[in-house]
Amino acid sequence: MTEENVTLNRVFRQPADIAALESTREDRMVRATTPSRRFRWVVPGLLGCDALSMICALLAAHVRTEGWGTITPPVLTILAGTVIWLAIFLAFGLYGSPRRSVRDESWRIVGATTVGAAAVFIISSWWTQPLTRSSIAWFLLLAVSLELFSRSVFKSRIHRAGGDMPLTLRTLIVGTNEEARRLREALASAADGLVPVGCVAASSASSPLDDFPMVGDIEELEEAIRRNAAECVFVASTAVSENDIAMVSAACRRTDTELKISTNVPGILTSKLSIESIDGYASFAVKRTPLGGPQAAFKRCFDILVGTVSLLLAFPLITIVTIAIRLTSPGPALFRQFRITKDGRAFTMYKFRTMLAETDRVMEGRVIDLTQPFFKLENDPRLTRVGRFLRSTSLDELPQLWNVIRGDMSLVGPRPLPAEQVAANREILGPRHEVRGGMTGLWQVSGRSELQSDEALRIDRFYIENWSFGLDLYILGRTIGAVLGRRGAR
Repeated sequence: MTEENVTLNRVFRQPADIAALESTREDRMVRATTPSRRFRWVVPGLLGCDALSMICALLAAHVRTEGWGTITPPVLTILAGTVIWLAIFLAFGLYGSPRRSVRDESWRIVGATTVGAAAVFIISSWWTQPLTRSSIAWFLLLAVSLELFSRSVFKSRIHRAGGDMPLTLRTLIVGTNEEARRLREALASAADGLVPVGCVAASSASSPLDDFPMVGDIEELEEAIRRNAAECVFVASTAVSENDIAMVSAACRRTDTELKISTNVPGILTSKLSIESIDGYASFAVKRTPLGGPQAAFKRCFDILVGTVSLLLAFPLITIVTIAIRLTSPGPALFRQFRITKDGRAFTMYKFRTMLAETDRVMEGRVIDLTQPFFKLENDPRLTRVGRFLRSTSLDELPQLWNVIRGDMSLVGPRPLPAEQVAANREILGPRHEVRGGMTGLWQVSGRSELQSDEALRIDRFYIENWSFGLDLYILGRTIGAVLGRRGAR
């Protein structure tokens, strides 16, 4: 470092110069245009969306119960229900940070709506004719759909009002170790509203992150926050000492900057964590995931019920697809393959045949590596014309409803893989077999075949570690959008 730079750093540490820096025109512009000031109408708007969604779903359930002849709506019930509904959404943290990820917010909405529906069912006893169980189930589905739709529309309106990076915070990462690198990669997409602009070296020996600017050391954090117009400081917990945390906390307090500290517990939902104090130190307790017992029995009953109803409703479509396959290509309509499910058990999975019967002749000269996890051939020449359509719309998966009813699979779970792939990757794929394989899963709705193998494995582990019935409902809802949008299917 040159003598001039050393002198400059010493000057910047003087309180008078820091005060002068705060009063510059550029700093005033940054503070005036922070997301919290530009979007004060976000919370009132969300309140309006939630109230309107609840009222529409409640009126629809009221009409379904008492018919269109009822002119006077249950005004008192609507008012009381709306207040309780908004209070439940507040308790689920849905009016907190508008920079929450889509996945986390959707999961919270499903949970809050389920609790709210139970409250509405109790309130409906005030009505002349209370809601029936079928009506409240219909109300729940409609309310979830309206909530997810209205909030997505509202958030898109925020994006249009906010420009390219709406409701985002310029973030400094404290630390330069491996955890800091992973943290930077996680924030790079800005999906959670945090945009990394630089890193700050901790007191321990460290080297800069590749292609990421080092804006100073931890003793200069306060200056670095002002120079980079940072609105958030994210600390990689494994990179700092107790004294470092004290300095970071003081710098953020003096500059009114948001402070976040990583838990170094990847793949755990915040709802699974609780904070405990042990002799003045904060610790995280991870709640057990109920993979067995009554929860597993409930999940199985849900699979049987929904699988049976879905199979009956889809029977006409299954008949049409069967006829189309038999008329357009020789061979059976169904394709059978050994797949691996819970506890490593092999079973025969059924799908509609989408490929030509003479696959060996078509694939002559091309190599298929069946030992790779999640391997799927792009632009497969074996696909028939009908098969290509079935793959893109996921209609080829309909026969798996029979696997669900039999107990080989679940509606939601890690995708069961062919026996050859599992046999060649037992150590990597073994953790996926703690639960039944599913027709749909978290990695399918997160990108389906567009995801890399390691990312798909990480998402499957996340699902197993954080399983809940609400998460299953969220995945089923996202599946409809993924199928209709034909995202990632091939």
